[in-house]
Amino acid sequence: MREAEINHKRKLAEEALKKNEKELKKRVQELEEFYDIAIGRELRMIELKQEAEKLREELEKCRGQR
Repeated sequence: MREAEINHKRKLAEEALKKNEKELKKRVQELEEFYDIAIGRELRMIELKQEAEKLREELEKCRGQR
């Protein structure tokens, strides 16, 4: 292979690598955002379950006082 051809192929490979790295970074960011949303949702679900349990206990106390 000629040197010019080798350089051209190297340049194409480097460009493809940069493009793939950019796409990968984008995907990682999307996954991190999804993870944050999912964790936030799960934490909120835990809070709501605790609140529901607390309200159930209060209701039982009120029913017992009748």
